[in-house]
Amino acid sequence: MFVAYKYKLYQTKKLKYIHNKIDISGIIYNHCIALHKRYYRIYK
Repeated sequence: MFVAYKYKLYQTKKLKYIHNKIDISGIIYNHCIALHKRYYRIYK
């Protein structure tokens, strides 16, 4: 049997800042993967 908990996180300045940094990190990470794939396809 599983027990699930739900928590509501209210938007504060600190949470918005952290969320923004996580979003930016994800964009940079995906961009680096795309560059790696592109260079591998071109130069093997």
